[in-house]
Amino acid sequence: MLKISIVCFIALLLAGCQDSSYAPSASAPEKFRQGTYTGLYIRTRGGSTDTGKVEFTFNGTIYTCTPISHAPMLYGEGHYTIDSSTIDLRDYLARPAIYTPEVIIFGEFSYEVAGHRLVMTQELKLGQPPNQSIMIRRFELAGRH
Repeated sequence: MLKISIVCFIALLLAGCQDSSYAPSASAPEKFRQGTYTGLYIRTRGGSTDTGKVEFTFNGTIYTCTPISHAPMLYGEGHYTIDSSTIDLRDYLARPAIYTPEVIIFGEFSYEVAGHRLVMTQELKLGQPPNQSIMIRRFELAGRH
C-alpha cells in the first residue's frame, strides 16, 4: 500500500511540474491569429528613423522575426505570451556580442488588431542617465490570406 501511495504522489508531482508559462493566455483576444505576417518595421531613436520590411511568424507559443529586405538587421526567435493589450516576446537564442538590443526583437509590445492587420509598438530606454535615449519600434504587419 505504501508503494502505491508513493507512486501516486510522484505521478501527481510530475503532472504538476509542467511549464505552462509560455502557454497562450486565456485572456488573449479572439481577433489575434497565429500565422505569418509581413510588413513594415519603423525604428525611431533620437532624430533618426530606419525602416525596412520584416516577416513575423507566430506558431503555437513560438515567434520568429526576420528581415526580408534591405533593412536594419533584425532578429528574434523565442516564446511569446499574449493578453488583451500586450505581446511579450522572450528571445531564447544566444547572441554574439555584436548584437545589441536594437537588433534583437524581444520584450513587451502593445498591439492592435484590425482585420488581417497587426500593429505592434514598443518603447525602450537604452543606456544609463544622463546618456539614456529612447527607441521606439513599430511593426505594421498584414497577415497572409
